[in-house]
Parts: sequence; C-alpha cells; structure tokens
Amino acid sequence: MGYLDGSGLSYLWRKIRSAIGAQATPRNLLDNSDFTHPIAQAGIGGLHGAAAYAVDRWVRTDGATVSADANGLKIVSDKTNWVAGIRQRIEAKRFADVMTLAVRGVFPVACRLYAYIGSGTVNFGTAYFKGEAAERTLILKLTKPEGLTGDEAVNLYISPDTGSTGTAAVVRWAALYEGEYTAETLPPYEPKGYAEEMAECLRYYRQIKADAQTFAGYATGGMAYAFIPLAQAMRVAPTVTVSGKFYYTLGSAQDTSAETGTLHRAGTERVIVKFPVSITSVCTGVITPQGEIDLSADL
Repeated sequence: MGYLDGSGLSYLWRKIRSAIGAQATPRNLLDNSDFTHPIAQAGIGGLHGAAAYAVDRWVRTDGATVSADANGLKIVSDKTNWVAGIRQRIEAKRFADVMTLAVRGVFPVACRLYAYIGSGTVNFGTAYFKGEAAERTLILKLTKPEGLTGDEAVNLYISPDTGSTGTAAVVRWAALYEGEYTAETLPPYEPKGYAEEMAECLRYYRQIKADAQTFAGYATGGMAYAFIPLAQAMRVAPTVTVSGKFYYTLGSAQDTSAETGTLHRAGTERVIVKFPVSITSVCTGVITPQGEIDLSADL
C-alpha cells in the first residue's frame, strides 16, 4: 500500500483547502440587503432621528420614495437628486483592491450604480443599465483608489429611473463581495438571517419604542435620569433624539414629566436621558418613555 510523506500530505491539504475555499460563498459586506425580509426598526421609509431611511442601514436619498413589495423594496425616483434612490455607507478599510457590487431586482427603467467617497471626487466605479422588464442582476466592478487612510466612508448607491418616468423599480437583494465576479461566476445570494442582520443593524441604529420598555432611574436636585442599557454595543457613541415625555415612579412620586427629555450622556453601551421633575430629594425607581428615542451611530 502506498503512503504519503510529509511533503505529500502538505500538498494534499493545500488542495483540499483550495477546493473548500472555491466552494464557500464569499462574505457579503452589505448589511440588511435581503429586501424581501428587511429590518426596518422605524418602518419602511421612516426617520432615524432627522435622517430619512428606506430600511435600517439604507438611507432614502432626496427624490426617492420607497414602499414594501412582496418581491423586495419598491423605489420610485423623481430625480430631483442625481443619486435619488437608496444608499449604504461602508468603511473604506473593509474594501479589497477589487470588489463586486451585485444588485438583483426588476428595473423596467434605466438604473445607475455608484460607489464613491465624499461628493464623487474619489470614485470606485459607476455603471449605467438600460431598462428591461425581466428580473435581472446588475453587476458593477469596483476598484479601490490608492492613497486612502481606510477611515473614509464609501457611499454605495442604487439609483433607478434615470429618465424620471415615475416607474417603480423593485430591488430584491444586494451584495458586495471581495474580488471580481461576472454574471456567470457570481455566487448565489444567501440571506444572513434575522438574528445576524439585527445584531449588525443595532450597531448603527436602535429605536426605543414609546411605552414599550421601562428603565431604571433616579432623581436628585429636580432632575430625573433614565439609564438605557445597550445589550448590543453601538459602533460609536450615538446621536440621541428624544421625541416624548416620560412616565416615572421615583420613590413615592408617580407622574408624567412636564417636558420632553434630553440627552445627559451617551456611550456605546449605555445612554442616559434626563428631564426636570419636582422631586428635590434623592430617590430611585423606574422610568418609561412615552415617545420614541432614536439612537443613531451610522456612518
């Protein structure tokens, strides 16, 4: 019986790893890109603070309206903005030298894909696709420019209806892969699943629903403080938008605040909001927001 020596085993192991790597689906760097089952904490087309979003992680740019569709995300653009549509930002340090942006959907009107930094002076790639009635996959090769620090935010745009016809496009999914792919070599799209997508989305945005959660709090010197723990740490300390009053039970006092709360302190793992009360002594208890609280840490 034949046998393999050390060099033979090493060679065989390299071949096995190569075969496994060739079959493995590459990592999709986009978040929340299965538009048939998107995460939308603020609702489809809702506000994250003052910013309009299509769904979590995807900004709805000026000139676009969005709605849910059984086959994905419906986008109608009036082209008052040349990149009207949806946009996700990703750190430049996550880009390899060559990447592939793939977008699946129905684009009966012309569509453009863009990838650039800032206002477009540092460009990774752009492509124009004529309108077709059939469902298809749009593919754009991205080339990383030289001289980047890695801290830059790269804008990835899906911008349909360049002719301003008012015709809707429906985006089913999008993917950003390391390396170059064609229509023939593009790997099958694999949704990450709700739990993974939600965990990633919560790094960038969290909405505290009105009258849905109660937090520990205390009062001292005429001011009450609510402590909001973040089980999923956010990317950076968030911008906090408070839209309502608070119901509180602090010591023997129970009431609704006379004023909307404001931010006291924000960190990646905890946010503290405050509001005036008539309590002057030190006491503890619980506090329930009566309006939404938006925590945004997007790029």
